Parts: sequence; C-alpha cells; structure tokens
Amino acid sequence: MKICVIGNSHVAAIKLAYEALGPNPPHKMTFFAGLGRRIASFEASNGLLIPPADDHKIKFAISITSGGLTEINPALYDRILVIGMCGALHKMVSTVSRPLSEGAKACAITDYWQAAHLPALLQNLRKITQKPICVGAPPLLAEARQHDTSTGAYSSLISLSNSLFFKDFTAQFIGQPLDTIVNGNATEISFSRMSERLIEGKGDFAVHHPEGENSHMNQSYGALWLKQYYEIIAAETKR
Repeated sequence: MKICVIGNSHVAAIKLAYEALGPNPPHKMTFFAGLGRRIASFEASNGLLIPPADDHKIKFAISITSGGLTEINPALYDRILVIGMCGALHKMVSTVSRPLSEGAKACAITDYWQAAHLPALLQNLRKITQKPICVGAPPLLAEARQHDTSTGAYSSLISLSNSLFFKDFTAQFIGQPLDTIVNGNATEISFSRMSERLIEGKGDFAVHHPEGENSHMNQSYGALWLKQYYEIIAAETKR
C-alpha cells in the first residue's frame, strides 16, 4: 500500500521510525513535511496540492522529505496520513476531564478545531480526493510520570473530536499510543529525549532538539505510533 504523509515537524519521529524498517517496509510511505503551519497554506489545483509560489522554504522542505517532489498528487497513493497541524492538545484533554456538561465540552472541542490550521488542509484535500484520510494527533507535551496514568479523558477527546469534527471530512482522528501517556494528559518524558529536528534547508534529521524541549518525540515514540497506524490499516482492510 502507498501512503502519502503530510505534516509539520512532528513527522520527523515517524519518518525516522519508518526509515529504520529498512528497504522492505510493510507499506511504502512518502513524506511531505515542513516546519510550523506552512503545509496548511497549500492550495488545491488540477488534482494537486500546490505550495504558494513565493514560499521557497516549504517547496524545498517537501522536496527534501519526499525525495524530490514539489507537489502532492493524492492520486498516486492509496491512503493519506496527516500529522500534527494543531497545538496545545493537552489543554483540551484537561477541558474534557473537567465536570462540564456534554454541551459545553462539545462547544470547546468544536471551537478548538475550527481555530486550528487543520481544517484548511482537509478542505483542500477533499476538493481533490476521496482517498481514506487519517489525522494523527500531535504528541502531548512530555512530562515525568507523577501520578495516575488514566487515559480516559484523552480517549474521550479523540472520540468526541471524530464525532464532532472529523466526520465532516470523512476522516479519522488517531490519538497517540495510550501506553505513551502519563499523568492523564502528557507523554512519558523518555519519548522526548534525543528527539530529532525536521530541518528545512539541510535535508536530514540528524540534529537533536535542545535538552528540555518537550513537544517533539524521538524515534522510539515514532516506532510505537507507526505500529499502531499499521494495525489500524490492517484492521480496516479486513473489513
């Protein structure tokens, strides 16, 4: 199966894990990634997602991560995976865990997604393809394990996000592996150690984030995430 991966700097952990699988991975993945929100500025035209003409940094970034491509053609792939493109997800987990009415939670979740950069990208994708789309949640900020590791609020956020927002794009929102979560709304800190940058301008993933940076995860995290995603694909193809 051929998979088109689109996203921001959080793609780095997954790309590293994918490359570690060697020359014969279970699925062929092509990565289109750039820093920050730049990918969300792509426009749909003639069946393609095309970067802004004047944004040379994003053109170079996706060329490096994809192996030379400067446009995204969904017709070449069987599935699309979008990574990141939203922030402060831990705050939404905290919101869901509070004793609020279901209506209040629904409003908060809907407002969060409508304010993100993700809707523009999904809208443009749906203009040009009906291929299956999964959206991978960015990792929760990393913390040392302190207390209860319940993932109930996180799982509820993923479920509510799918029913309130992602269903409108016929897309599936996927959370991070539950066994990477601690303290209810954080990623276990070992997964952030020695995380590597997605570098625009150099074309490699060999520079680590500074010590203490807790928003990006490492290859070990990427391996768990990729395993979970492949299991989702396998389950869907059996239906």
